[in-house]
Amino acid sequence: MTIDFCPIPTMAFSDQLQTEIEHLQAENARFIALLDVHGISWKTEDMCRDKNISTSVPRTDLSTNEKIALYSPLMTSGRI
Repeated sequence: MTIDFCPIPTMAFSDQLQTEIEHLQAENARFIALLDVHGISWKTEDMCRDKNISTSVPRTDLSTNEKIALYSPLMTSGRI
């Protein structure tokens, strides 16, 4: 399995910071491998497809009555 990470310019970081970045990249690779072994979706597009989550832009043109109907249950229940 190959994990592609963004290239990191080594001269911009101290040796200690570069070592920490490499450590975290290795840890991420191990974590991703563990998720894959157990069949757990971890990519954003996989999660959206698996759960049928819409990636469309929500409506913003609600009328006043639609907004009242949307928020009334929350206001009467004390959630807002």
